[in-house]
Amino acid sequence: MVELAATIFSDGPSSNPDQPMKPRIREWGTWLEQVISAFTSGAGNILKTSRAALFADLAHAADTTAWVLGDPTIAYNGIYVKFGASGSGSWTRVSDLPFSFIIADDAGAGTPNAIQATTSIPVSSSALIWMEVADTNTSSPVTASFNGGVALTVKTNTGNNVAAGGLVSGMIVLGIVSGSTFRLFNDQISSAIVAAAEAAQAAAEAAAASINQRIYTAVASAAVDTIPAIVKRLRTQFFAPSYVVPATLVGGANYRRISWADLSTYPAPSYFRSTDRFLPDGSTDSLNGGYWVLDERTVNVSMLGAVGDAGIGGTIATNDAAAFQAASDFLGKAFGGGTITFSKRHLIASNVLLGKHVRLQGPAGRADPGNPFSFLPPIWAAMQAMAALIIDPAASISLESGGGIEGVMAFRRGIKLDGTDLATNFAGTAFKMHIVDGTYVISSSVVGFEEAFHCTENSRVKFDDVLIDCNNGIYCENSGDINRYLRVHCYPVTQGGVTGHETISHRSGKAFYFTGNSTGGPTIDNCFMYAFAIGIYLAAPGSYTISNTWIDGTTDLTTGEPLDPDRVGLILESETAPNAEPQVSNIKICSQGTAIDLREGNYGAMLLSNLVLFQNNVGCKVSGTDLNIVNLVCRSYFANGIIFNNVEAANTAKIVNATFYARLGSALDINGGAGDPKLVNCSYSGGILNVENVSRVTTAPVSEALTIPYGKDSVRVTGTGNIGDVLPKYDNYLVTLEFVSGGSQLLGGNFRLSAAFTASAGSAITLRRNGALDKWVEMSRSV
Repeated sequence: MVELAATIFSDGPSSNPDQPMKPRIREWGTWLEQVISAFTSGAGNILKTSRAALFADLAHAADTTAWVLGDPTIAYNGIYVKFGASGSGSWTRVSDLPFSFIIADDAGAGTPNAIQATTSIPVSSSALIWMEVADTNTSSPVTASFNGGVALTVKTNTGNNVAAGGLVSGMIVLGIVSGSTFRLFNDQISSAIVAAAEAAQAAAEAAAASINQRIYTAVASAAVDTIPAIVKRLRTQFFAPSYVVPATLVGGANYRRISWADLSTYPAPSYFRSTDRFLPDGSTDSLNGGYWVLDERTVNVSMLGAVGDAGIGGTIATNDAAAFQAASDFLGKAFGGGTITFSKRHLIASNVLLGKHVRLQGPAGRADPGNPFSFLPPIWAAMQAMAALIIDPAASISLESGGGIEGVMAFRRGIKLDGTDLATNFAGTAFKMHIVDGTYVISSSVVGFEEAFHCTENSRVKFDDVLIDCNNGIYCENSGDINRYLRVHCYPVTQGGVTGHETISHRSGKAFYFTGNSTGGPTIDNCFMYAFAIGIYLAAPGSYTISNTWIDGTTDLTTGEPLDPDRVGLILESETAPNAEPQVSNIKICSQGTAIDLREGNYGAMLLSNLVLFQNNVGCKVSGTDLNIVNLVCRSYFANGIIFNNVEAANTAKIVNATFYARLGSALDINGGAGDPKLVNCSYSGGILNVENVSRVTTAPVSEALTIPYGKDSVRVTGTGNIGDVLPKYDNYLVTLEFVSGGSQLLGGNFRLSAAFTASAGSAITLRRNGALDKWVEMSRSV
């Protein structure tokens, strides 16, 4: 018998398909033609029910064909050809019976995963096999054998193994024998696949139910949708977009279902209603259902309708104050506080109150750029590019307890960042705090207002890394309980670096002003201020601590003198707090009319230490009592180093370790009164030390002992009587006597003089007490 057609016309691999050879095709075709010819010629009209019956019948001519059908041995069934003459020869099986399909019987003889089926005729690759499956398979792969033949792996049409449960009891399958496999007619479409698909669907629906979120382009598009009850959350891409206006393509946010009963006090921009009437639990309520509320702990004001289209001067802009107010109200209602953010330049043209524990977070980094004036033009450019609040002078932002601002840049509406905006244009108050506790201002800048911060009745307020260019920086009334002002830098960024800035950059007010009652102890540390009428004004009693701070001013570039003699670096008034004991240390004050003005009052043993007063008209004016100045350098003053205005009869001020480098004027000047200031270890270079006013004795001496007021090392002697001794006689006591009138002599054995001494008007002699000699020894004289 020739080769089978399945062999000749085999597919081969898909990458290199078999190409059948023509000789083999011709051989197979010739054989097929012979069979058909023999059968159709009547030679093949022999049918036997067994092979044995056919083999017993040899009375047929050669090439006669016959069929065997029904032989118990399935393989014996088929088409046979007679070889040899009639009455001799033999029959040879040459082909399968030409049936288009074969019915196979799966009676369950095998297992669900190893099917054993029988057919009435042999199976072959040329016949389609029809079979009813007896048992549902439980694993994969599955095999099938026919008539006890080899086990064939059952494959789907695409060549995949049948899945577990893919062959279900009672289902009909059609397939063919293909090599070592039984290939099903179609891809597997079974209850197992359907079950798996249904399970996947259920899982997907469960996942969707757990997310319960849809995405809409805008709030308005969500509001007109009937949203299924299963959806508990949704997200918008924008708040209210106008696609031709890029500034409106902002405000995407998350929302959650809420009942109107829980929503009635929320601000309107924070919620909307869709057309359905579902409550969060999935039930329907025509009154309370269908509402959605913002689901954000950090709220960008664009989520509530802020546009952020303000120019640096705030012209032709949308007033976004309502969005800021709504953000604060929403966070207060929903969470008791939270964070408001912004990322554009927003106009605030009406008042905003940020509630308790609400934090306004801007995108700015460190507030103070830390550059000298020559670098301000690029700083202007940076400021113009920053997200900022443009606050109208008629509006303010108020802060409450536990909240604050951080990274916020605030400009007055109408400002110009090009060096031409004068302080006379400054107006309004940017921020207010009233009766707050724990509020803070961090890494923020406030530019162009009459007043940057107005604080009243506050406690535990913190300023850190704050830049201010306003006529007045921080005003505090009755605000002192542990308030801290750290790295607050006040200088004119709007004019610095411009030609002639020395005359146009003056600020008319105070960088810091404390009034009322501040007994709690405010701290001012590591701060800088330039060109203010008054740098720090402490009009309120309190235990202040001022340290590591520099107060600077403008000078005449030719003479070096302060441009404005009325400007004061530091003013202290403390009339009603004898126990306040303020402390000032590590302070540098330059180019002021008066560097430090200590006005009338009892300073409670106040200590000023490590002071450098440079190039001021007057270094320090002292009018109060109980004052200690330690480690003072007073350099290049143009009028006086220190002026003691002894209006207080009990003035006990003490200056220790002071050095005076005069440029013009006197190092010390004590004007009137009966006070008793004390100088210890003080020196001066240049100028005039007005010794006659350092201390005084008010009664004329007799020719006996002159009593020196306790603790004085320099006295003015009135009268003309002779002096026989000086009291008290402390060992190593050094005292200078300056004589107002002439005629007095130092007489007697209590003195060791270089020569006889007779006083003339304005003469002086310095004596030191030598205990070993029991005498006053002359050190120097001036006659």
